[in-house]
Amino acid sequence: MATKLYPWQENLWQQWQQLIQADRLPHAILCAMPVGAGREALVQYFADTLLCLTPRY
Repeated sequence: MATKLYPWQENLWQQWQQLIQADRLPHAILCAMPVGAGREALVQYFADTLLCLTPRY
């Protein structure tokens, strides 16, 4: 699991966590970011969170 998000990803991360908690997560999310913005780390962190048996959100 990624250890930490970049500061500019925190707002998006909070939105995704709210969707999970409200059981309103869509079936797909398009994650388009500029090269070098940390997209791969963010997506991996999100996938790890969704697949974790003991989530920490």
